[in-house]
Formats: sequence, structure tokens, C-alpha cells
Amino acid sequence: MTNLVIWNEFIHEQEDEIVKSIYPRGIHNCLKDFLNEERSLNITTATLQEVDHGLPEALLDETDVLIWWGHKAHKLVEDRIVDRVQQRVLEGMGLVVLHSGHHSKIFKRLMGTTANIRWAERGEKERVWVCNPGHPIASGLGEYFEWACPETNSGIWIDRIAKGIDNMERKTPVEPIETKGYKVNHDYKE
Repeated sequence: MTNLVIWNEFIHEQEDEIVKSIYPRGIHNCLKDFLNEERSLNITTATLQEVDHGLPEALLDETDVLIWWGHKAHKLVEDRIVDRVQQRVLEGMGLVVLHSGHHSKIFKRLMGTTANIRWAERGEKERVWVCNPGHPIASGLGEYFEWACPETNSGIWIDRIAKGIDNMERKTPVEPIETKGYKVNHDYKE
């Protein structure tokens, strides 16, 4: 049994009526409901507003994988919680950072960078890169995946930007898809 914790700052769903209508119980519970079909997972949720942001030492000590969903309240996460999560990752806990979590304190700390990225909205598929293919959570995945469909063969990591293979100049999607959803203001004020 894999102990999975889904962490969500849980702010948009409380402040924005459109987002609340899509995720009335929060995106963390939407993810939990979907993943609950996988019987090998023991799933817990946690949010920013809870004591210890829902991540007390006892829970993290038993966590195999932490899914982190953050968007606009990264600066509100206490450093002592970031220290706690970082220690568990260094001990082998898996960490899956979703959405704008690249700007979370934990992601920036673990990556050792500002985590600023280049991105574009062109109606394309989302591609998620596997950074540590040896971790059990990445078992069966290739060097990346799209729509959570595992690749059948794995490749080696290629830093596309460092090698000068940057596709940000492309103006049209490689494979057009119908763009859906609602854009949310990223400028969160305490």
C-alpha cells in the first residue's frame, strides 16, 4: 500500500466563484476522488490553512508520495514546513509538483534555482518530464508523459534549452486541441 498525501493551498476554490463551481470540495479532493479508484493507494489530503499546513511530522514520516498543488500563495508556506518536506524528499519520499508549483518554496529549494520557466499557451498537450526515472513512482514511465499515459519505452534526459533545442518560438501548436477552462489571476495578496 502506497501512502499518498495530496497537498493543496486551497485558496482559489474559496475565493473565486467559477473555480469553486468546478472544484466545490477543492482540487485536492477532486484528485483524491479520481485516484481512489487505485486500490493500492492510501490517500490523505492536506491544505495550507490546517495546522502545520496539514503536514505534521508524523504524517510525513509515513508518506511515500506527496503531490503538491500550489498556485498563488507560495510565500505563505512556512519555512519550517518546507524544511520538513525537503528532509523527507532527501530520505526518499516521492514529490510530484503540479501546476504553478514550480514557484513553490519546496520546488525552488530542491531544484536550487529560481524555477522561473518559459511557457506558452498554444492549445497543446501538457508534457511532464521525469527527472528521476529510478524512483518507484516513475516506474513504467518514459522520459516524459502527456495526459498521464505512460510511455512504453524510456529515453535519457535531455536538457532541451541547454542544447539549444527550444521550441518557444513556435507560434502554432504541434497538435491542436480544444482549449477549455478558466484563467485565474496569479497575483495573490495576503
